[in-house]
Amino acid sequence: MAQDSFSRTVSNSWGTADVGGAYNTPGSSPSDYAVSTGVGRLTFGSPNLQREQILTVAASDVGDSQIKLLTPAGALLRSWSEPNDGHTGSFWSPLGLTLLPSGDLLVADTYNGRVVRIIGAVTLCYDFNSSGLVDVNDIQAVAQRWYDPGLYDARYDVIPDGVIDVVDVMTVAAAWNLGCA
Repeated sequence: MAQDSFSRTVSNSWGTADVGGAYNTPGSSPSDYAVSTGVGRLTFGSPNLQREQILTVAASDVGDSQIKLLTPAGALLRSWSEPNDGHTGSFWSPLGLTLLPSGDLLVADTYNGRVVRIIGAVTLCYDFNSSGLVDVNDIQAVAQRWYDPGLYDARYDVIPDGVIDVVDVMTVAAAWNLGCA
């Protein structure tokens, strides 16, 4: 979990978050990352559809007590909760976010003392070959990298834990025959 104001200037990385330590960006080029004027930037030198199609940002706005789903450019896609002072049903200083493989989002609602699950917050796509559907080729793309550090590619580590294993393969297999929006 990280909390970051990006109040520094850094090239070739995002540096170290205010809370949560240094950013780890396996499978990416350090030159893709930079921080300046309060913004962390991720750029792509050449088109890479697999990386672009999964980039939606979930952000916790502690001051506004809202969860916001943003495009990589920062445009608001959707938000949850109204600003409040801790009344039931609304967030009150939500600090931690975890995206589950299902696309559900877990929110640590700090001052309400609860964890909230937002079902279907993000649609994840495992159509790695851009055929329009998750098929056997997509499952094989993950399976062939199973426990082989020499073939590690963060795109296929769908449960981002630094290793491609049976959980990643089964997550993609569970999306069999699904298209991407």
